[in-house]
Amino acid sequence: MGSGEEEKKVLTDEEKRIARHKRRVRTTVFVYLTTLVFVLLLLAGVAYGAIRFTEMRAAKTTAVPEEAPQPAPAPEPEPVDTQTVTEYIGEEEQLTDPEPEDFEQPPTPEEMLDEIVDAAIQVMPLEDKVAGLFVITPEALTGVDRAVKAGDSTKEALDKYAVGGLLYGSDNIQNAEQFGEMMANTQMYVHYPTFFLISEEGGTDKDLSPITAAGLGEAVPFLGSLGSEGDEAAFRAAGSALGLNLSMYGFNTDLAPIADLGEIGKNLSGRTLGETSETVAARCAQVLEGLSESGVTGCVKYFPTLAAGNEDPAKERALTLRSAEELRAGEFQVYSTLIASGVSMIQMSDLVFPALDENGIPASLCEGIVSGVLRGELGYEGVILSAPLNEETVKGYYAPDEAAILALKAGCDMIVAPEDFGAAYQGVLDACASGVISEERINLALKRIYRIKYADRIEEQAQEDR
Repeated sequence: MGSGEEEKKVLTDEEKRIARHKRRVRTTVFVYLTTLVFVLLLLAGVAYGAIRFTEMRAAKTTAVPEEAPQPAPAPEPEPVDTQTVTEYIGEEEQLTDPEPEDFEQPPTPEEMLDEIVDAAIQVMPLEDKVAGLFVITPEALTGVDRAVKAGDSTKEALDKYAVGGLLYGSDNIQNAEQFGEMMANTQMYVHYPTFFLISEEGGTDKDLSPITAAGLGEAVPFLGSLGSEGDEAAFRAAGSALGLNLSMYGFNTDLAPIADLGEIGKNLSGRTLGETSETVAARCAQVLEGLSESGVTGCVKYFPTLAAGNEDPAKERALTLRSAEELRAGEFQVYSTLIASGVSMIQMSDLVFPALDENGIPASLCEGIVSGVLRGELGYEGVILSAPLNEETVKGYYAPDEAAILALKAGCDMIVAPEDFGAAYQGVLDACASGVISEERINLALKRIYRIKYADRIEEQAQEDR
């Protein structure tokens, strides 16, 4: 095709475009003119109607009938009693004002925690409830002489006995790899939230600090050695370091610090944190804060005191001649301060206190001391652990089931290290069946225990809500 034909085609397309544009313009003009005519006609109709309506109304007004009746004069209005009207209006408003709606307040964290705990306890069978009151060693759980691993026997034992806590010591530790695997496996086998406990006070003595002494974490100074420095911040730092070492292996509870006053008796020599109630209370509070920062709950011990005895209750019948007045002026002041600050766990002593109880019963089994003094006089509402019930001062005088029942009846919430776990467990279970111990008493102990075990869930929820 030549250039002339192409030009002719382009001109033709241009002409078509111009033609389409002209048609659109004509259409638009037509629409505008049509709309304008319609509006003018509408306005004309409205104007005509308005004129006719005015003329008709004027004609009605001027046309008067010849015999139109005159209206009677209106009667004089009676005076209005404004007071009565005001009272009526006020009553009417009072009757018709809508009542304010009662908006349901969201539950507090404490109420949420109670609901979670109650729901958890409600579905537990009695056997699991009773087992949940015991703190025992891995050896007592599985029946071996020395537990250094957790396998099928541990799993089977935990399937049968849902114990509330497992207490470890230096005999369970060979090295970091072995102990880490043992702890990890055990934590997989438990069916309920469980306390993993150890007594860790820092330093290099394996009996006082199994983790630190075995080199499984950072070196931490012995708490009893920090007293001479007089620096409370050092106790908080030590508590935090201990907590980090423990949490690394899954421990959530440390049976420390010691809240006894030093230099009174022969027991606990060098392990106490001071000699005055003010000093010991302040230092214990710092250790507890440090542990808590690392996710570990501290358990202060030993109430009313262990240091004031001259005999070791683990080896023989032990007592103290410290008077009630001396205890109230000293040790009780330490615990009173710690209770006011919110300490959540206290472990009992196994000393006999003639000044507090004339029956010669070890403190862990004595209702007058546990419920009378610690619960009643000092107002403590947290978890109370018995002293180890496999100590000579208890096992030499009481059968395992008898000691466990006495500890619960005295007011303890958790039974620590009975001489024979199986016998103690069955004894408490039988006591519940016979009514010697009510299920309500078991539930009350569990509620205190689970308030600690589930506290982190409320904290997690609070963080999510922020």
